[in-house]
Amino acid sequence: TLAAAKVDEIMDAAEDIGATTMKAGQGLEKNAKEAARKVACEEGGAVYNLLKRIDAVIGGNGYAVGDSLTIADLYLYTGSCNLVSGLYDGVPVDTLDGFENIMQLRRAVRSHAEVCKWYDSMDDQSKLPASYSKLI
Repeated sequence: TLAAAKVDEIMDAAEDIGATTMKAGQGLEKNAKEAARKVACEEGGAVYNLLKRIDAVIGGNGYAVGDSLTIADLYLYTGSCNLVSGLYDGVPVDTLDGFENIMQLRRAVRSHAEVCKWYDSMDDQSKLPASYSKLI
């Protein structure tokens, strides 16, 4: 179906977030790699352009496809949380701030009752980055 194809498209794009970020500065020393990743996240950069396309495709209803939670939402949520978690050296923590649809999706996923239940069930030894916290 068309919805299933769109789910696949979003999941592929979400996977590309990590690959595109890793490619920026690949093989460079720490400071140069961090600078290259920062540039990639700025307007016109490879990461920025990918996020811009994703933001346009998902629209603004809080979900990537349709009006309920799908695996595409979870993929995009985790990919975007990882992006700004500190996992990738040089990526500013505010990289996603200008992408309203992605931010709306992140808020919708993290406030979804079943997602909250899952995170609440994690033991205290699980150390999640702050980017996985509930969003206001």
